[in-house]
Amino acid sequence: MKECVIQENQKCSEIKCLIKNLKAWYEEDEEKLINIVTYPYNEIRIFKSLIYDVLKSNGRVLYLGNNEEKYKEIITVIKSLGKDITYSKVKDGCIDSEASINFSRLGNTPNIKGKYDLVILDDISALSNYSKLELQDFIDYFYKNSKKIIAYTFEEIFLNVRVLYAGNALSDKPFIEPRVIKTRVDLEEDIPFVIYDYLKWFKSQKRKILMLTPDSEKKELVYEYYLKKLKISDKIKVFKYSEEQSNKLYKEVNSIKDNAVIIVSEVINEEFRNIPNLDIIVYFSDDRWFDYKKIIYLCGKVGEKNKEGEVLLLSNEVSDNIDLAKEYARQYNKISWEKGLLS
Repeated sequence: MKECVIQENQKCSEIKCLIKNLKAWYEEDEEKLINIVTYPYNEIRIFKSLIYDVLKSNGRVLYLGNNEEKYKEIITVIKSLGKDITYSKVKDGCIDSEASINFSRLGNTPNIKGKYDLVILDDISALSNYSKLELQDFIDYFYKNSKKIIAYTFEEIFLNVRVLYAGNALSDKPFIEPRVIKTRVDLEEDIPFVIYDYLKWFKSQKRKILMLTPDSEKKELVYEYYLKKLKISDKIKVFKYSEEQSNKLYKEVNSIKDNAVIIVSEVINEEFRNIPNLDIIVYFSDDRWFDYKKIIYLCGKVGEKNKEGEVLLLSNEVSDNIDLAKEYARQYNKISWEKGLLS
């Protein structure tokens, strides 16, 4: 199958080509599996036309993902097909439904039964904790009873499988590449001078700063440092994140317009994406908890929908995960530059 040629600086051509290539793969290509590699939080519009066509021809679709907002986008499209198209959304438990399209979380895979004409595994629209090997297992589970499978991921899942690279067709900005700040300073006691410079800029721009730590103990150390030792609470509001008070926290943070804000957390919550003017400082980023997948998705958070944030990786050493995350970020931008998608 011939690839569609992308004309320089024609962003809609990128989307149209991907849609055309997907349809040709579904209708003609003998390969059952295709991998679409792109940056985190990219759009899913390239699938909508194919899903529509499969359902219109009485096929069955399974959409696996962890972002229910994407379910709603697809449901809006398929409702125009008429009352004969049915859908089912299941978070947990078994699916043995005859619905035209089923939506389910990735972790529910072992409970899903039945045959499907099209399976879409979306690991782009929200951060999951599943590794490449686990995603391979999910796909293997459906391989026998599915006509076609799309893996929509930030990295290639299988070797010797056709790969389409989806560039940055929906933004004029490059993918945010993390900045590494290596220091000899004991981060449990102090911070390097360069962080003071960043804090001054964040304060002047009234930014929201998410400070991530690998565990709750280090979260307390960082929180106490900024609140009591550095004593900046009169200039920058300092909060400590907890799951129990998350809704209250988001409401309070988003209501602050005249001050910069620091949120210290040991968890990565998808709701952080809804905080405007967000920058992220990853404390102890050489810790194994911050694998390359988490770092890449953090970069996606601050750059989503033309946001222009920073991801600062603060550590005493540069880990393999840090190096790999930097390499992936450069790769996304290289692909977009080569396609003529960045101004």
